[in-house]
Amino acid sequence: FLKTQYSQDIAQYNRSHGTAYASWDDVVLPRRYPVAGTRQEQDDWLRFHESIDDCVIEERPNAVLLSAVLAYIESPYNLLAHIGSLGAEVIIVDRTIVNFGSTDRLYIQRAPKSIYAASYPCWSLSESRLLESIAPGYELEQSFASLAFPGLHRIDSCFRGYIFRKNAPCVKC
Repeated sequence: FLKTQYSQDIAQYNRSHGTAYASWDDVVLPRRYPVAGTRQEQDDWLRFHESIDDCVIEERPNAVLLSAVLAYIESPYNLLAHIGSLGAEVIIVDRTIVNFGSTDRLYIQRAPKSIYAASYPCWSLSESRLLESIAPGYELEQSFASLAFPGLHRIDSCFRGYIFRKNAPCVKC
């Protein structure tokens, strides 16, 4: 959206934003949550909201993307239920750590000290439980391997992705 609003010419974007990017590949928006988005960035292509509920006051999303987040949510199934209640046409769950057992597993993920000293609780979700937990009215359209990360094999897990589509309403003739 950003590119098409400003045409293929980066100069138009630079004039609007007071920047001097050489190409679109150089445009990187800050990712600090959620106040970092300048008013101009929000006008151009995105919005920042404090919560999902705040978002749906202004927007009615037709698609929801959960990418690499469910492993770090305290109650991932509660989040999935809430997302399902929004009624979006498509729910995409990508880069999600899953295992093929019947139970979820909680691990501690440690960041390399060369990056920074930190550790996080991290879920490996049971794939079968994840698929069963999707809100009523959605069906699995596609399942796929989403990110090669050999280290997950040590805990019998992998990254997977899923696309769920809302079922068409039943029409009685």
